[in-house]
Amino acid sequence: MSSTFQDQSVQHNPCLQKSSDRLVVSKEAQHRLGVGTTTLHKFVTLKLLTPVRFSRRLVRYRASEIDSLIESFSKKGGA
Repeated sequence: MSSTFQDQSVQHNPCLQKSSDRLVVSKEAQHRLGVGTTTLHKFVTLKLLTPVRFSRRLVRYRASEIDSLIESFSKKGGA
């Protein structure tokens, strides 16, 4: 397989993209952050996370933003 073909397949397959480029569902965001639903909503209220809303019920979170939040918590020791 040529590298150009691999590069093209990565661009068109969201599972193969870097985690920072992805949008994740709230369950995955909760799992990655190690928090529950209430705390995830609190992070949104405190503007620590910005939800991407496609409709009232269809909400996603940027994986890059989650990773940044995890990194800042590890440096500061929590929220």
